[in-house]
Amino acid sequence: MPMPNESVILLSPESASLLEILLSSAIFILLTFVGFVIGGAVVAFVLPAYGGRKFQRFGLDLLSKVTVNFPVAILVVLVAAISLYCVELLYDPGLLNAVFWGGILFLLFFGLAVLALSRRIALSRGMISQGNAILAAAGILPVLASMFFLVSAAALLIMPEKWPFAAGNWGLILSWNGVAGFLEFAALSLAVTGAGVLAMDIRSEKKGLQDLARKTGTVLVAAALLIWPVPLIFDLLTLPEMALSPGVFILAGISLILAMVACLQLLAPSGEGKTRRAAPVIAVLSLFLIHVLADCVARENILIEPVLLSRTLSVAPAQAGEKAAPASAGEKAEPASAGKGVFEQHCTACHRFDRRVVGPPLNEVVPKYRGDIEALKNFISNPVKKNPDYPAMPKLALTEEEIAAVAAYLLEQTASENGG
Repeated sequence: MPMPNESVILLSPESASLLEILLSSAIFILLTFVGFVIGGAVVAFVLPAYGGRKFQRFGLDLLSKVTVNFPVAILVVLVAAISLYCVELLYDPGLLNAVFWGGILFLLFFGLAVLALSRRIALSRGMISQGNAILAAAGILPVLASMFFLVSAAALLIMPEKWPFAAGNWGLILSWNGVAGFLEFAALSLAVTGAGVLAMDIRSEKKGLQDLARKTGTVLVAAALLIWPVPLIFDLLTLPEMALSPGVFILAGISLILAMVACLQLLAPSGEGKTRRAAPVIAVLSLFLIHVLADCVARENILIEPVLLSRTLSVAPAQAGEKAAPASAGEKAEPASAGKGVFEQHCTACHRFDRRVVGPPLNEVVPKYRGDIEALKNFISNPVKKNPDYPAMPKLALTEEEIAAVAAYLLEQTASENGG
């Protein structure tokens, strides 16, 4: 988390709420549309591989309804950029850098543009060839990669203890929770593709094509919803403890009930017609919406307190990231004095003495090490998770001298503030 400073935009509660709504809406639109585009393209280009005129016609008909062209690609990238901008305004995390985010947006645009080209070629020729399928795969893979990194970044967003180190270490974006979120997105993409096939009016003189569309949509939705609970549970298991709340579990429970109802509706022997097709479509769209809302609730659970505190605390210039002034020539800085500079440079992103930010108030935890500075130094060198109410402290890249100095400073400062 970056240190609060004069350039940070202070948001009123009303503005923050509106931005959160805009962020959630943009993410819902982005995930749903991109999921349908990817899933629809996969189905449209894979089915003709089975051969037969009927599969070719169905693939082309589906491809004509998977609306992706160059203007749409630009619009999708714009929605993704709006989402990133809302994150920056709401949380100011300072994650990674512009090169990383620009690369993700480029991957998204490039993949959609290649998909648009393959779609245009197939529709103009009136057939889906093997070359078309290969070109489509060259578009699908970059889009999937961009979505993986975006979902992984969302997972990193709920790990504020990593923020101070993320800008220089892109590897921190990889996490099990990010993998779980991407698997959820993949399963829901198949489901929304199947729902889209069921909802579309496939025009054909032959009833066989309509039957194929209905069977394809049913299989996609049912298979995706039967698989989806696995990554959902994986997601819950890999969420940081501070992100969990009754609201997160309630939304997960509602999602499972909706998925079960949709599967029963689809697989029921009776109920042919529009009602049978409409219910799963509504259920799948609701699942995507609930997925976004659950992420929002988890994010707010873990971020609202440290972010609001970091934005409202008044910090001196030295605490805004400036290094402490070096000792003059021939003068050796006292350990506690040198430790103050180390603390302000490396620790104030997550810690305050008198209140909780990302970590606990230091006035409550440091006094436990009074009289045992070696134990405090060992903890700073190799931190371990001790309190389930807080995220694990990352290991800092400090020298032994810096660790000794900051430990001395923490003990001296907490003693003075506690009157000890």
